[in-house]
Order: sequence, then C-alpha cells, then structure tokens
Amino acid sequence: MDHMPPDRAGAGTPGTYGQLKMAGVPVRFHFTFFVGLALLAAGILGGEPEWAETALFLVAIFVSILLHELAHALVARHRGIGTSAIVMYPVGGVARMARRPAPRDDLWISIAGPAFNLAAGSALLWTAARLEPAAGELATRTGLANLGFGAFNLLPAAPMDGGRIFRAAVALWKGEQVSALAAPRVARGVAILIGLAAIAVGQFLLVVVAFLVYLASYHEGAAAIGHVLTKGLPVRAAMITEFRTVPHGATFRDVANIVLATAQQDIPVLHGEQVVGLLHREAFLNGLAHFGPDAYVSAAMDREFVRLDPAADLSYALDCLPADTHCGLVLDDGRLAGILTRDNVNEFVLLRRLGIPGSDV
Repeated sequence: MDHMPPDRAGAGTPGTYGQLKMAGVPVRFHFTFFVGLALLAAGILGGEPEWAETALFLVAIFVSILLHELAHALVARHRGIGTSAIVMYPVGGVARMARRPAPRDDLWISIAGPAFNLAAGSALLWTAARLEPAAGELATRTGLANLGFGAFNLLPAAPMDGGRIFRAAVALWKGEQVSALAAPRVARGVAILIGLAAIAVGQFLLVVVAFLVYLASYHEGAAAIGHVLTKGLPVRAAMITEFRTVPHGATFRDVANIVLATAQQDIPVLHGEQVVGLLHREAFLNGLAHFGPDAYVSAAMDREFVRLDPAADLSYALDCLPADTHCGLVLDDGRLAGILTRDNVNEFVLLRRLGIPGSDV
C-alpha cells in the first residue's frame, strides 16, 4: 500500500519472520500477517462452499500487493535508492527505502505502485474473456480488485501512495515546507469524507479505514515537518553535549547510580577515550535482572551502535537512528562528542517551530 522512509527496517524489523527475495529485495512477513492468514483460512474452510476458488483469489490478491510493493522498489532502484525490505501485513505491504527520497524521486516511486495495479487490472480484464469460464472468473475478480486497489491508493492521503504523490508534487511546486503543512490537512479532509461516505452507506470497515487515515495524517505531518526543519542543519546543532559515561569495567550497579541521579536513558561505555559500546535502557534493565547488579556492563552493551558525524545532515542522521532504541553516538575523530536521541531532536524541532533563540545554528 505504501513505501516508507528508512527506519532500519531491514532483516531485523521487530515482529517479522521469514525472508524471501524478489529481484534482490528482501521480503519479510509481520507476525500479524500469519494471524490474518489463519483467520482467513478458518473462515474459508468453515463456511465457504467454494473454498478452493476463494483461496486462489486471495493468493492472487497477495501476489498483486507484493508486486505493487516490488514496483516501488524497482523504480527506487532505477533512481539510485535501495530498498532495505518489503514488509507484508494482513491489509497490505510496506516497501522501506534505504534512504529518504528527494521529492522528484518520491513522486515517481509513489506512482509506480498504483500504476502497476491499474495496468495489471486492465490486462486481466482484457484477458478474462479469452479464458475458460473458471479461469476467466478468477481473472475478472482479480482484475477488478487491482483496479479498485490502484484507484484507492491514488487518494491524496497517507498511508496511500496518493498522499505521497500529492506531497511530492506540492514540494516540487511550492517547496517542502508548504508541502509538509498542506499534505496532512488534505489527508484529514479526505479521511473525513471517507468516514461520512462510509456512514452513509453503512460500511463499518470503511469507517475504520477513515479513522486510520486520519491518525496517519498526524504522524506523516509531524515526520514531514521534522524533516524540513532539520534538513541542512548539522548533527551538532541538536546533539546532547552534557552526559555521563562509564568505563568498560563498570558494573550494572554503577549504571544504576547514574540512572537514579540523572534523566539519561542511554549510557556510552568507554575504554580510555575510545567508545566501545552503548548501554541502552532496555539492555540495562534486562542485564540487571538477568546478571545481577555486580556484573559488568560489557555483558549487555551494544557494540554495533549507530555512529554519527557531528557535521552530518541532521535529517539524514534522524533516519539512521534505530526505531527500537532511538539513540546514536556522535563521534568527532573517534572521540565522543555528543548523544543524539529522537526525543532530543523532537524538542529541537519544537523550539525551531516556536522560533526560540538558540534552536538554530
């Protein structure tokens, strides 16, 4: 249904299982996909007289959705942007880009998915009349589903591709800041119209869809505004410069004293002046419970933490922060210069929106 900017959602995406590759792009399955699959199977086998035909139709829809996401990935590759993974959910899929596309790239990448569905639906309907009755009926149903899916995805509202098409087009026309403000407003308007239409015709499922679109517009709007207000600024503008560290030989008891005395959530671990690890809050709590207070933090610290350059673009650095820990270390010539967290960047963005002195460079 959509393609998303990077959030380190490759093979390590939380809650996903299994992996196959299509055209070199990893395909992962969220655990809810298997839950939905089990519920559908139970419904088909329990109350559907023509279960085989229904099962084939559902397989055809799954393939259509997967190819929709693959179309995003292939166009992104053509424009020099990799895809870390395609993640499949019960109601659709998400192609996660290796980096945030520029507006012109985002426009073409977004168009690719619905364009595939509309082309595939038209081709299936044209072919259906030339097939045997059973195969022709399956082709007709699949073709109509693809046309509906493609048209619905062109609505100018997140999380549909039409929302990204609209945002990219406005960004090219009026600039990214205008786009970041206009796209969420249009999305909320579309969600309200969908909800009113759904209530009028008594379609509860569409009411749920409208509600989800309305909520997604806030998330998309906040992310877009954050990207605009951090683009072109260095990481050093928003990083935390007052923080505590622990030596490599510290224990969980030592870290507990820091956690109790400060509001710091992630603790860098140093060997001399060299950073050798990062102890995240969750790892600290788990290690404390599992190993005890006198165990060394090296047993639970993250040795593959995110390293950021203080001169790097802040918007790019924000995309690099892991979704599960929200923290990266800023290293200047190998020495620890600061800590960057999503919470700190969000506060930085809020101050810039309010025009507070000191929130700019």
